Parts: sequence; structure tokens; C-alpha cells
Amino acid sequence: MKKNISITLTIIMLFIIVYFIGNGEYFVSSSQPIAQNGIVTIEEKDLQEKTILKLDGEWSFYPNILLSSSDSFSAYESEKIPIEVPATWNSFVEPNEEGLTVGTYHVQINVPVEGEYGLYIRSIRQSNRVFINGEDVGSMGNPSETLKDFKFENDDKYTVFAQSENLMLDIVIHVGNYNYPKAGITFPIEFGTKDAIQRDLSMKILAESFVCIGYIVFGAIYIV
Repeated sequence: MKKNISITLTIIMLFIIVYFIGNGEYFVSSSQPIAQNGIVTIEEKDLQEKTILKLDGEWSFYPNILLSSSDSFSAYESEKIPIEVPATWNSFVEPNEEGLTVGTYHVQINVPVEGEYGLYIRSIRQSNRVFINGEDVGSMGNPSETLKDFKFENDDKYTVFAQSENLMLDIVIHVGNYNYPKAGITFPIEFGTKDAIQRDLSMKILAESFVCIGYIVFGAIYIV
């Protein structure tokens, strides 16, 4: 009996260790938030080849509306509010007649050198679309103000890339939600050069593969 309890406790501890290996970075608080008043300014010393920055801090937010990247944000200046990222948006949005909640996130990143940059995105619930410098660069699902066009995706991890223009990347993110309790940008959005993001993604895939193998092994041990 004691032997069985020991084995079970060991498996639980190993399970917890493997889980944190795959997800530990999301339980560690970010360094000092770098977004202020919807602007991120990155110095050259911060943009080393292997550096990944979390775009945490205060973004600009336009609740209850999806502003296309071609819209003039100045026309909606009165509706703009600051919002912390990452965090849920529940206190800022209201469901429309069909029960959908929507909003537009906006942040401007000033970079020290021209180049190709990327974002690693995880958990923008329930659907989202990303624009960089006016170009649609990627999406998960289809955020919309109508149920007819709204689509959500269970797979919520992906990367997007874009070339900077005049040492700047203007990032607009549409987000839509339908009855999900914790919506908005709920995990840090990671930023870096294209090479850094791709290298970091490879490491994340390797860690997730290790976690999956670990689950299978622990399951087999428990059965045996």
C-alpha cells in the first residue's frame, strides 16, 4: 500500500515538473512593463539577436468597436482608453445585441534599426486578427461584430512577421469573443527580430514535445 502511494506521489511530482517545463515562462512575472501610453521604444542594446521582449504594459484600447488599420484613430480619440496587457478586458467591453464583445488593441513600437520583426502570440481569446503597418499579417478565427461572420479557433498559438517602416511597427489587433469568461490578450505577446522569434519558437516546440512524451511515459508507468 505504501509503495503504491509513493509511486503515485512520484508520478504526480514528475507530472508537475514536466508541466512547468512546458509552461513555466507564463507563471513568471515579466520584467518592468515596457509599453507606456500605447508606445514601446526599444533601444539598440535591448535588441540583441537572441533577445525576446514581452510587450507588457499599457496599450491603447478602443472598446466595443473594430477599427480597421486604415481608419484614422484620431477620429475615435474620445473612445480610446488605456488597458493593461496581458489582462482580461471584462470590465471594459459590453456585449452587443447578439452577445458578442469586440475591441481594438493598438500599440506602436519604435525600433533602433530597420529590419524584419515578429510577434509570438498565445491566447488572445476567442478570436483575433493582427495588422502591422496596415497589413493583415495573421489571424486565429475571425473577430466580427456579427455572429454570422464570427469564428473562433481552439489553436491559439502562432507567429506573425513584418518589415519595419521608418523605424516603426504600428500594431493593431482586433479581438472578438462570444461567451468566453476570460477574454482579451490574456498572455504576454512576445516581440523580437524574425530570427530571434523563429529560434525561440523552435525551442517552444521542443519543450512541448518533451512535455507530450512525458505525459505518455507517466501514463504508461501509472498503468503498469
